[in-house]
Amino acid sequence: MTMFNWRHYLEVAEENATNPDFLRKESKEGYLRCAISRAYYAAFNCSLEYAKQTYAYDYISEKTSKISGTHEVLIDFLRRKEDKVSYSLKTLKGLRISSDYKGEHRIDEDAVAKGVKIAEEILEKV
Repeated sequence: MTMFNWRHYLEVAEENATNPDFLRKESKEGYLRCAISRAYYAAFNCSLEYAKQTYAYDYISEKTSKISGTHEVLIDFLRRKEDKVSYSLKTLKGLRISSDYKGEHRIDEDAVAKGVKIAEEILEKV
């Protein structure tokens, strides 16, 4: 069985952020929000695979009483191994949280461009 290539999510993000057909729609911001979310999950899942392959990362052995969420545990683990990747992933996660949960925050093309750029930088390192 072939595993899904998480990098394809970044292609989806870029398509959502740049396709003129999407950007003319009334639901434009929905496409932009999806772009940030997909960029984050491309970066998160590629970082997760990288940590497993490079450092034998294991969520169960890394979680603590203070840090137990799967995303936070990976970010904390990477902080000790790949600080720049960890910082970038944490920044991108913040954009994703705003995009997915904070309807009062406007998401525009600039925010998406920032998120996609961060994801691209992470994927270059992992």
